[in-house]
Amino acid sequence: MTKLVSLFSALFLFAMPASGAEIDTANSLITWTGSKVTGSFHTGNISPKSSKVTVNDGVVQGGQVIFDMTSLTVTDLEGKKAENFLKHMMSEDFFE
Repeated sequence: MTKLVSLFSALFLFAMPASGAEIDTANSLITWTGSKVTGSFHTGNISPKSSKVTVNDGVVQGGQVIFDMTSLTVTDLEGKKAENFLKHMMSEDFFE
């Protein structure tokens, strides 16, 4: 089955020391949209767990963000539909 393809957009709050930064994981949230070729889509959130960001003269040069996959939520479904969707998302169809 096709692996999940998602667009991630986020607003991160940075604590910017001279050579590095970290995402404020307690106050950050990633909003995701996953779509199919049929045009249907779902939306949700996921939280960052930790990060290391390299900053040079106030410009982000690179880094790593680790996401807490157990924090994955779906925001466009409710009840049993949301429960079934999240169960499916946590299956080997998407994440091994």
